[in-house]
Amino acid sequence: MEKTYKKKYLTFLIGFFIGLIGFASAFFMYISIKPPIEINYDVGDISDDREGGLAFNSIDESIYLENIIPTLDKFGVEEKGFSFSIKNNNLKAINYELKLLDDNSTIPNRDIRYQLIKNNQIQGIYTLSSDGVVEVATIDSKSEVNYTIKLWLDYNSEIKVGELKKKISVIERDENDYYLNKPVLTMGMIPVYYDYNTNSWYKTSVDSNKWYAYDDGIWANVVTINSNKRKYYQDSEVDTKILMEDINSMWVWIPRFNYQINDDTLTFVNTKEKAYQAFTFNDIELDGFWFTKFESSLNSKSECITSSLTTKCNNSNNKLYYVPDFPLTTKMSMSNIFYAIRKMELKNNIYGFNGTGTTLNFDGTIKNDNNDFDIHMIKNSEWQAVSLLSSSKYGKVGNNKDNNKKVLNNNSSYSGKSYYEDNEYDYNVSIKGEAASTTGNVYGIYDMAGGKREYVMVNNSELSIFEKTSNSGFSTMVKEYYYDQELRDSDTTLKLKDKENNDNLISKEPITRGGYKNTGGIFNLYSPSDYINKVSVETNSRACLIIMKEKNDEKKES
Repeated sequence: MEKTYKKKYLTFLIGFFIGLIGFASAFFMYISIKPPIEINYDVGDISDDREGGLAFNSIDESIYLENIIPTLDKFGVEEKGFSFSIKNNNLKAINYELKLLDDNSTIPNRDIRYQLIKNNQIQGIYTLSSDGVVEVATIDSKSEVNYTIKLWLDYNSEIKVGELKKKISVIERDENDYYLNKPVLTMGMIPVYYDYNTNSWYKTSVDSNKWYAYDDGIWANVVTINSNKRKYYQDSEVDTKILMEDINSMWVWIPRFNYQINDDTLTFVNTKEKAYQAFTFNDIELDGFWFTKFESSLNSKSECITSSLTTKCNNSNNKLYYVPDFPLTTKMSMSNIFYAIRKMELKNNIYGFNGTGTTLNFDGTIKNDNNDFDIHMIKNSEWQAVSLLSSSKYGKVGNNKDNNKKVLNNNSSYSGKSYYEDNEYDYNVSIKGEAASTTGNVYGIYDMAGGKREYVMVNNSELSIFEKTSNSGFSTMVKEYYYDQELRDSDTTLKLKDKENNDNLISKEPITRGGYKNTGGIFNLYSPSDYINKVSVETNSRACLIIMKEKNDEKKES
């Protein structure tokens, strides 16, 4: 995670009280605190240049668990663990980060399980995140927080015996410090994680470390469920297996970030900070947005697929699916894909979203739209945001773990396929199938290279997508927040990044991204000469879902 720390002067008392019961193996903990733990400063004297401004950083000695073996959670939580307290004698609340720092441990964080208890309340059982952060919280003035943490080796770890050495760190966070914006959910969404042992998705909780770890290329995923099984999964316990046949859409969280093309850096930012243009919707600053994991597809029993008649395909009443191994939408105009995606937000939709409106207007607004979310066809800037995230250290193209930096093509007319060394693989086949995702694993986004060319909502200087001669199919303009005003980013410091060395000399509309079959790449741009006509068999698109903390009245149509 991208973060910075600034020093402030405060009164911060850290007390540690150790309690533990050994496993069958030896179990030690050494603690020494130097200098004295209570450090007093004038609250009004805030100066980053003054030495010692940070009251407490970390314990000098380590928590040392020797010769530990894989342990079931139900036995790990029976241990007494390690107890400590944090006390704030200040006259104001303090933001802080509680973290376990590595101290030559032989066990990676992904294999460490722990239970956190705060003020005698169990917070949950988690897998330690890659950066070791246990909690980011605020302690009120003149108050104390008591913690107990119990650690053990994950029962599913391949490590048979190991040593766990950690330092407990408590660091003050400036009120302007930022961490990756947590995914924001709306009704109908169920967070999930993937189990490689069973090759299946499982329900998880929003607080679970299994859900996402962007530093490790694990992007947050959610699913929506068919109506006949929706209540079952909503009421089920965490770690319940979710069958793919019960899922009708999958979404991936793209956190808010800023991108600087001059030094090729991507930094996660909060809503008070300047961000890449995709994270502003109708003047509302977004924490992030949800991007469908796969291209738009249809049920194999739909009339479009069974008949192949253009009249059955090219209409906005098609029910769209976003799951692997479904036939991709075909013979739909840009406008009908746009309207079909907008209808995902209507009342009684198949996804379980809390739609309130019943009528979709030609300008893209919905009558009686009173919900807190919006679903629309992707804009060019939203596609570009996903591409940039993939090209950063958080994705397949930009990380240091994957020697093959290219997102592989889908050479099929079905969603989620990977074309690897002249063979086709499903999305979740290790390495060969996963290489077609933006992360190089199952947690990324698929079909962004190959599959079908994806329409993106963007205007260009030469010919508007709302002109009849553009072949888009629109008969009227839609609201301006549903399309980018120009192909290149409005901020001159954030011009369109081009990894594939395209000329980007696009003079007409509509614009498509990603290429088709085995010819595309996630940064590719295509002009109209690259598609057949307005109801081409090789064009498609996908959905973007945003959740607004405040409903923008301009989006409603009464």
